[in-house]
Amino acid sequence: MQIYQLPCTSCSQCLPIAKTQAGETLQCKCGATIVVPTLRELSKMETLDVQPQKTGSPWSQARGIVFAIGLLCLALGVGGYVRIISDRGQLNTNRPEIPEISAAQIDKVGLREAWETWLGYRNTRLEFRATPEFLKNEKKYNELTFYSNVLASLGVAGLATMLGAVVWPASRKQSR
Repeated sequence: MQIYQLPCTSCSQCLPIAKTQAGETLQCKCGATIVVPTLRELSKMETLDVQPQKTGSPWSQARGIVFAIGLLCLALGVGGYVRIISDRGQLNTNRPEIPEISAAQIDKVGLREAWETWLGYRNTRLEFRATPEFLKNEKKYNELTFYSNVLASLGVAGLATMLGAVVWPASRKQSR
């Protein structure tokens, strides 16, 4: 944008004006009222050598570092979470199913077969007995659940850090 020098009629001090001010009236510091000439007359006037203001990058180095840290946390969190969830899904932590027998099935069983079944079950406990393998798998499952929650939290924190870097206000030097 070109800036023109308009001299004051009373004090001879030059006022900087732009093309958009053509036809307006200005007041000088000395108190005199000055009418800004038309666009045609402005083009004949002397211009100021104004260097265009360099606009700095809205991203400072600190902002970039914060964004990179957030991106790293997000990548580690999501990658670790996916890996742990896939490992956790392969563990067998299901309790064995106890077959249910309906009343209709019981009515169809003969006396001898019912007696033999009773003899087989009378000295066994009917509740679930955890085997060492089941206990080991259950412990590992709980550990992997904890770690997956930690990694999910890390991913969310990384995402929040990245968003914070994006909405980080520009530094004062750049906004002037």
